[in-house]
Amino acid sequence: MTQSNGMPDQPAPALFFREGSAAPPVDQPARRSELQSRIMACIDDAPTSPAVVRHAIAVARGLGLSVTLARVLEKVQHPGSPADPIEWQLRRAQSQNQLNHIVATEAGAPVDMDSLLLTGFPAEELSRWAEDHDVALLALSTSRDRKLAPSSLGRTAQQLLDKAYASLLLVPAADAAVETVAYRKILVPLDGSSRAESVLPIAKRIAREHGAEIVLAHVLPTLEVIDVEPAEQQAAELRAMLRTHHERHAYNYLEGLRGALLNEGLAASAIVGPDGDARSQLRRLTIEQRIDLIVLSSHGQSGLADIPCGSVTEYLATHTPAPMLIVRPSFAHGFASPMPESQFGPTVRDFKIAH
Repeated sequence: MTQSNGMPDQPAPALFFREGSAAPPVDQPARRSELQSRIMACIDDAPTSPAVVRHAIAVARGLGLSVTLARVLEKVQHPGSPADPIEWQLRRAQSQNQLNHIVATEAGAPVDMDSLLLTGFPAEELSRWAEDHDVALLALSTSRDRKLAPSSLGRTAQQLLDKAYASLLLVPAADAAVETVAYRKILVPLDGSSRAESVLPIAKRIAREHGAEIVLAHVLPTLEVIDVEPAEQQAAELRAMLRTHHERHAYNYLEGLRGALLNEGLAASAIVGPDGDARSQLRRLTIEQRIDLIVLSSHGQSGLADIPCGSVTEYLATHTPAPMLIVRPSFAHGFASPMPESQFGPTVRDFKIAH
């Protein structure tokens, strides 16, 4: 079974390349600019905006990024009459004052910070600016009204999840009252694929900065074995054998990764999840383990390139109570080693925690 190499993080600066583009040749320096290596914290009038900024700073600390506060001033069209220029200038001034106030409030943060005021449709402008300036990560609130739509994202968050090339840090409405962001437990869901494992260097950097424990978790759906009379007993025995086999390999797989983390001086635990829907099991695990941050790949084992993210990622984005860092293929790091493809098969009986 192929596992991650467990090599220590390298101090090289973070580099970001757009999805589909090639890395620069080894004999040429990578293209850099002051606008690379940044998180774009997207704010609005929602009460979650201060929490979005704090989570952006917390992640930026771990990854060595700067933070750009961004607000999009939407043009309000009045049917039958042109926009009032005085009203427009007033709204613009208020938005700029909000940005200036947040920058001043977070002046003591251990990251470089600036601000940006855009005009237009939020998702469109944020996505365009992020791609044009090689922004690594967009941080924003899910902005959902749980009373009206308990399992939905706000319009901007949904559009960025569906279309943006950049990775996303989604902060749920439940975090609106958070004054201080402290990551104690970081969940990394794994399905045995190299895509899922590729987020480990990112999780390690954040965990090391915050002194957090990395919780490795693997859950796969229930085994399907066709029961045909009179072979029901044989089918049950086969199901039990397969479950035992996959449970043992799942445990060994996570233990190998956990051991590599421990060797690097990081706190780590491994959880092998029960048969069932991986999405709901991971949500339950997030609640039971009091997870502070989920770090996961936008795509896992299926790796379908024609969809913005996998079903597990999409479900957790709308159902989990914890902030989520969704890592897209475009989020490439100079300190991240390519993860080998793991050949690994499913499932387990119940949660088992390795300490």
